[in-house]
Formats: sequence, C-alpha cells, structure tokens
Amino acid sequence: MMDSPSFSSSSSDFASAIQSASRSRRSGGGSSEMVAAAEQSRRWHDVFWLGIFVIHLIALGFLLGVLGLNRFEKENRLNIDKYTPGLTGNHAGLTETYWPLYAAAGGIGTVLGWTWLLLLGSQATQMMKVSVHILTTYLAVISVLCFWTNQIFWGVAFAVGAALQFLYVISVIDRLPFTMLVLQKAVKMVWNLPEVMRVSYAFMFAVLLWMALWSFGAAGVVASNLSDGGRWWLLVVFSVSLFWTGAVLCNTVHVIVSGMVFLVLLHGGREAASIPANSLMKSLQYALTTSFGSICYGSLFTAAIRTLRWEIRGLRSKIGNNECLLCCVDFLFHLVETLVRFFNKYAYVQVPDC
Repeated sequence: MMDSPSFSSSSSDFASAIQSASRSRRSGGGSSEMVAAAEQSRRWHDVFWLGIFVIHLIALGFLLGVLGLNRFEKENRLNIDKYTPGLTGNHAGLTETYWPLYAAAGGIGTVLGWTWLLLLGSQATQMMKVSVHILTTYLAVISVLCFWTNQIFWGVAFAVGAALQFLYVISVIDRLPFTMLVLQKAVKMVWNLPEVMRVSYAFMFAVLLWMALWSFGAAGVVASNLSDGGRWWLLVVFSVSLFWTGAVLCNTVHVIVSGMVFLVLLHGGREAASIPANSLMKSLQYALTTSFGSICYGSLFTAAIRTLRWEIRGLRSKIGNNECLLCCVDFLFHLVETLVRFFNKYAYVQVPDC
C-alpha cells in the first residue's frame, strides 16, 4: 500500500546499514554507527498525500464546526441556508437534538474498544479462541436465518462457507499455541514500555476530540433543511474523512510502537546502555515527519473500503429485498479490507526503520 520504489530503496539502504552495524557491533563499536547510518538514509516519503491529508483535516474540521454551529441552539445561526436554496427539502432542527445520540454511540464504542483491549491483554488465550471461532458462528447463524426466511440458495451458500471456515480452523488449530505465545509476549513487551503507553493514550484522546468535532458537524448536517440526497453526500464525504483520520492516528501509533520495539529488540532490552537517548521522541518525530506521508497514503485505502461497507449496511437497513446479496457483498468487502489492513500492518512495521 506504500510507494514501492522509494520504499524498497529505503529498505535496502537500511538493510545495508544493519549489516554494517552488525559487523561493527561484533568488533565492539556498533549501535551508534547503525543509528547514524539509518538517520542518513531517511528522507520524506509520499509528501503529496501528506499535504492532501493536512489540507483535508483543516478544511473538513472548519466545515464541521461551521455546520454544527449553524444549528446549535438556534436555527440558521450563521445564515448558511441562503447559499443552498435549491438543495432544501426537509424540516430543519437543532444540532443538540442529535449530538447527544452520536456522543452516546461514540462512548459505547469507546467502552467496547477498551474492554476488548483489556481482555486481549489479560486473557489473550481465550480471546484468540473467540476470534478464531466467531466467523464460523457468524456464517452458521446467517445460514439458519436464510433457511428460516425460505431463501434456500443463500442458506446453502452460507452453510458451505461455515463448513469451509470450520475446516480451515481445524487445519490450523495446532498452530494456535505458538500464536498465543507470540501474542502474549508482544503484549507483555508493550506493557513494559510505559512511555509508549502514554503516547498511545495521547493519540486516543486526539481521536476522541476528532470524533466529538465530527459528530457535532454530522449532527448539524442531519438537523439542516437539506434534502435527503444532499445530506447523504455530505455524510459520505464526512465518513471518508472520519475513517481516514482515525486510521492515520491509529497507524501512527502502530509505527511509533514498532520503532520502539525494534530498538528494544536490537539493543537487547529496555535498560541496555547502547539504546539511543530520547528514542521515543525520535520514533515520534519520524512517524510525524518523514514517514507520515506513507501512513496517510496507506490509511486512505482502508478508509475508502470502510465507507463502502458503511453504505452497504445502510442499504441493507432500508430495503427488504436482496438483503442476502448485500450481506455477501459486505462480506467480500470485509475480506478485501482485512487483506489491505494485513499488508498495511506489515508495511507500517518497516516504516519506522526506513
């Protein structure tokens, strides 16, 4: 998902830097030369997408604030309706009518996310088993519902999918203990880096602030007197922005954590004397400067796919026919999103080293 020419060249430069550092480290000098070589090979990547993201963030943030404020406690406070005379079609409301609902939904999502992370950190084995078997259960339940509504073809299709997923789980079940061990070690390593956890909390706070601003603007759009089509297109644009910004912030944390874990493993431990000073600040600096364009570029793919899935789910809730077909399409987009996120995660592991 990255710019492959620049990415591959940076990887080769860094690989040569590691090889030379390994030789010098065996001879007694090592990590400082490696750090210097790695820093010399760094250059800005995907600057175009960095600029697009920053411009979009400023413009959308301003627009969200204006749209939310226009209906806050007073209808048409900023007199925006005069600029959309041909797009009206609904009764206007107030922002505060809808904003608490979105705030409650965001709060519930935050609590569920925290609960999942806490369970993953404390009950890694059980959560891994749930993650493995949940897709089989989901397909089986959908198959039963299809048979219940006399949609035999889709019932058989989902039943076959559940059977294939179950066979896949059986084929890889013997690899789960090793996977669980790796997951437990990774969680333990991250928990032993309290400075990384503080940075993660700061980025989570930034995500919550953006969600508050986004929900404020979205509530203003829903409360406006725009037609259903106008509201729909605005919310689509805002949804792409929400998913893109959220993915960028989350992937930035991923890059920072990857950089710190790389340094800890390279130098043999957090307390090693050879580990560079201010390593967290350097990892944060690289993630927000030279590597930030690559993060923005890769995050855009998942944002687009998530928006399409959101639209498909909206259509499923409005129509009564062909719902199983839309469910299949949603599932296919889910597979595509999973593959994109899979490759992105491995690419972002390499980003802090380039």
